[in-house]
Amino acid sequence: MGSKFTDTFLDKQIKNNYIDESDREVYQFGYKLLFLEVINLSVLILISLLFHCLIYMALFAVVYIPLRSYAGGYHASTPIGCAIFSAILELVIAATLRFSLFNFLLPGMFALTFVAQIIIWLNAPIEAVHKPLGDGQKQKFRKITRTILLIEAAVLIVLCMKNHHSPAGFVIGISHIILAMMMLLPQKE
Repeated sequence: MGSKFTDTFLDKQIKNNYIDESDREVYQFGYKLLFLEVINLSVLILISLLFHCLIYMALFAVVYIPLRSYAGGYHASTPIGCAIFSAILELVIAATLRFSLFNFLLPGMFALTFVAQIIIWLNAPIEAVHKPLGDGQKQKFRKITRTILLIEAAVLIVLCMKNHHSPAGFVIGISHIILAMMMLLPQKE
């Protein structure tokens, strides 16, 4: 995805002596990652605008992405698979928010969110098959995950105390539930 674009862009940079040909693979990898992130962010923004829930979907990204980055969990086997899976997930959350379906989900969500937080607390970090962590990294990622989780849980408690039908509370809770499920899914070899 975006390979032709990155190759053309790299060719121009090498031709203009902005980068050295020997660094091509490193830049190619970095540009592909950047391109995928731009696509994923664009899809998130588009879905948010279509469902009129930009603020809540931005909150989802702010809550979910840092926690997921350190906690780990299931990874799709291809970038396209990851993009499609993410888009479907974002569509479901946005539709739930847009049509106020979260009001029907809230009663059971408190218990589910608490269980999800326990799963995250006990299991993080989950290593990616292609990117194992050293012991020092595991401890660091576990500590960061738990710190982020505690902060988010505290915010969730405050939101729920103010208004137990809070869409923002729903977003934080659902992000924890989704992450816990991602952590429980089997990793592909």
